[in-house]
Amino acid sequence: MRHLIMPLLLGSLLASTGAAVAQPPVVEAAPADAPAPRPATLRLEAPGGGGVREYQLDDLSVSVTRTSDSRGDPRGDVSVSLGTVRPLDTFLLEWARQGEAGPDASRRVVITVPAPNTPDASPEVRYELDGAKVLAFTAAHSTAAGMAQVMLQVVVRRISLNGVVLN
Repeated sequence: MRHLIMPLLLGSLLASTGAAVAQPPVVEAAPADAPAPRPATLRLEAPGGGGVREYQLDDLSVSVTRTSDSRGDPRGDVSVSLGTVRPLDTFLLEWARQGEAGPDASRRVVITVPAPNTPDASPEVRYELDGAKVLAFTAAHSTAAGMAQVMLQVVVRRISLNGVVLN
């Protein structure tokens, strides 16, 4: 009840001093007939031809940081956060576990994000990640919402965005 009374008291106090009372911003809802946005697609390839699987991806964050190696040559370190990967299944767990050594330890990942309003009129944005290695795996479960979320933190050797290499 306190959260209802305090704004009323504050509004009354401001009105009595002659100060203008700020109105909350108007937020318009999307039209009821507007289509729901499509989720991004995460395509994981198992090493050694072990198969390909696609997942729904709700959140993506990419960071390319310019640094120098031991010889002073520039390089781009890439970190990718993949949030809310669904569904949680054995293939995803095996892919994220990365128990292999050597060349089989790195993975290839393709992420396709719907982008209907891009300047080049492309209906999607495509990320290609080569040499991906999982740094962190997080699983969160909610019994109230009846769902499991998986988040992955990945470093990659090479990343391209719509065919343009970023590092």
